[in-house]
Amino acid sequence: MVTCTFCGAPVSPRDPSCSYCGRSNQRHQPSTHHVQALLSGARTLHQAANHIAAIVLFRQVIAEDPELFDAYFFLADSLTSLHDFSAAIQAMERAQSIRPGHFAVQYNLGALHKRQGNAPLARHHFERSLEIAKSAAGDHESFRAMVEQELASLPPKGHPGGGHVH
Repeated sequence: MVTCTFCGAPVSPRDPSCSYCGRSNQRHQPSTHHVQALLSGARTLHQAANHIAAIVLFRQVIAEDPELFDAYFFLADSLTSLHDFSAAIQAMERAQSIRPGHFAVQYNLGALHKRQGNAPLARHHFERSLEIAKSAAGDHESFRAMVEQELASLPPKGHPGGGHVH
């Protein structure tokens, strides 16, 4: 993990830009061509909804380059498509450790915990995604509206199932 030379946010050496300020990562170290080709193949399988084959390739990418955010992020999505929410949460948490300032990761963690029936953790991650989106570069109004809708669908704090994160 390195820090962005412009805003000081944590950035993975594999990230070409900072997920907080959007500026170029001056310390970017791209993956090998082999790993990039594997990742491209895995993403193609993912987009074609061939999630089992995509998972195999994403895991191969991770074995060769364990610091590649996209591999964990899309692995989690493929695992979610197969309803393996526990494994998807683990992959998304690893993506979060690589790119902690990414609001979509927080949103996805919220959605995964919601699907598992954990409203307090879902609320925590949805609220965190809003905080990050407010400070991130770019216009994220439609994202904020989507998160507000998710938060409204959760039981209120203090009601059964809507309490605090433990």
